[in-house]
Amino acid sequence: MADRPPHRPDRIIPTIDPEARHIHKSGRQRDDGYKVHLAVEPETGLFTAVALRPGAGAAHHETAVAPDLLAAERGPLQILADAAYAAAWLRATLTDAGHRLLIKPPALKPAVAGGFTLDDFIIDTGAGTVTCPAAHTVPLAAPAGHYQQRRATFTGLCAACPLRDRCTTAKTGRIVTIRPHHDPQAAARHPGQRPPAPSPRRRPQPPPPHQPATHPHQWHLDPRSHRSLTPTHADPPTKIVRTLLAPVRSCGRRG
Repeated sequence: MADRPPHRPDRIIPTIDPEARHIHKSGRQRDDGYKVHLAVEPETGLFTAVALRPGAGAAHHETAVAPDLLAAERGPLQILADAAYAAAWLRATLTDAGHRLLIKPPALKPAVAGGFTLDDFIIDTGAGTVTCPAAHTVPLAAPAGHYQQRRATFTGLCAACPLRDRCTTAKTGRIVTIRPHHDPQAAARHPGQRPPAPSPRRRPQPPPPHQPATHPHQWHLDPRSHRSLTPTHADPPTKIVRTLLAPVRSCGRRG
């Protein structure tokens, strides 16, 4: 039997809901439907902006929607967000707009469990060199490929290296690959180069449902997945309105 062609990532799922998409956050966590992007004001817990998008596709990714959520805001803000919003170009866009960023950088995965990560290498993009933890320095190749990545190849240097077991399992040696925005992403991972955190008394926390936070003028971006809605359920706009009004109803009960 011939192999089935790969599915398009933006393929339509049900004909009765043509904008619904597969949402694969991980190999185990899979949903079908939409993704709601929210901007939350932590002091009150109110959602100040909301966007309902299909659950897949580059045009509907968190980094593509975030500027729209903040477009109507006045003045620079302090922005809290998780790693979904950590793309380098979005960091640059928000920084150029005068915002102060507290965006969680994505975690680095070592090539060997418990071994070295990219931050254990000294990468000088200006000089075009990479130095490994064993102090071997090799040149960084010119950008190439679809993603314009640069590679540093340690072929021939790893075989007798005492740190090999913590660095690579490749027979030919370690290859370090970086993307065009390596420098700003690396700076975001190092606490000494990130903006200082607020004082402990006023440290912002993403608010639990219906519970106000403690610091004004900060905005928490939060992607949430919603299952596909059939005609027998509330339509997506109604679902959003109910969610938006929940903190208001809660405040009314407390008052």
